[in-house]
Amino acid sequence: MKMKSFVLLAGLGLLFCLPDVTQATETTPQIKTQESTIIALEKQVTENQNQQVTLEEENKTLNSEQEIIEKEIVALNNEQAQLQEQLMTKEERFRVVAAIQGVMSGTNLSGYSIKNHENEIKTLKEKMATLEATIAEKETTLSRLEADVTTNTTEKETLVEEFETLTEKLVEEKAMLETLKEEQAIAEEKAKVAEAKAKVAEAKAKQLADKLAVTGFLSPLKGALNVSSSFGYRADPTGYSGNMHDGIDYTGNQGEAILAARYGTVVEAGNHWSAGNYAIIQHDNGYYTYYMHMTDVYVTVGQSVTTLEQIGTMGTTGNSTGVHLHFGIATDLWSGFVDPANFIY
Repeated sequence: MKMKSFVLLAGLGLLFCLPDVTQATETTPQIKTQESTIIALEKQVTENQNQQVTLEEENKTLNSEQEIIEKEIVALNNEQAQLQEQLMTKEERFRVVAAIQGVMSGTNLSGYSIKNHENEIKTLKEKMATLEATIAEKETTLSRLEADVTTNTTEKETLVEEFETLTEKLVEEKAMLETLKEEQAIAEEKAKVAEAKAKVAEAKAKQLADKLAVTGFLSPLKGALNVSSSFGYRADPTGYSGNMHDGIDYTGNQGEAILAARYGTVVEAGNHWSAGNYAIIQHDNGYYTYYMHMTDVYVTVGQSVTTLEQIGTMGTTGNSTGVHLHFGIATDLWSGFVDPANFIY
């Protein structure tokens, strides 16, 4: 008996479609991966910014060195111009002294003056050569500094472009992370709701299984049962039904689902002038259940049905005065009818 109750509970559980709650954990690895991607991007952005700062500082140093060297070159050029002027003066004087020597040959003054001027001119030319070499060296250094500044500037422009690309990517990845977190939150909320629904469905399935174990049958309708005609003697409503009503009439809506009151096997299904579209199910507890006046019949003879499986829809076919389900319970085919109210409540 315990095994049969377990089977009933499992079967009823399927009817309530217990939900899958595993989805809530599926996005967690994606969030972790996304967070790792963002951390890596932020590191690249920081490194890029540090490189830009380093290049800016290097360029400031290079520009300062350029200014110093440019001033030194200006000073050296001025000194060179002064030496050039002195040299020209000395050479002019030398020519004058040489001319005088030609007039005053044999005097000691002329020899001394010429030798003195030659030494002064030589010294000035040596200074000029040294200045020219120094200026050339400074100009070479200046050219190198300018080239370094140009290289740094180009490298920084590349870093700026990379920075813009990285920051745009970072914004996109952060937006993606927020989306994933929102999806995660929604999934977790859905999982909670699904879990709650599953518990309710499980409880309801157990309740129905317990009721089925006690009464033997469940309601053939999903909603509340509205009785329009009870089991037993009554005035014949159509003149063709007789005074004995061997079932209960439940009112409802056209097309409303008709359910099997217990699992079993369909032994009859078809159309009858009085019963209309109908079905009869034989059960393992020694009873038969009858479903009459249906619009549609979804089962066939020999078919096995489960508890609360839909077998048709409510209608008003056959000898009927309106939309309803005639539901009966009997101990044999078309005989031995008992009051369903003793089983369905």
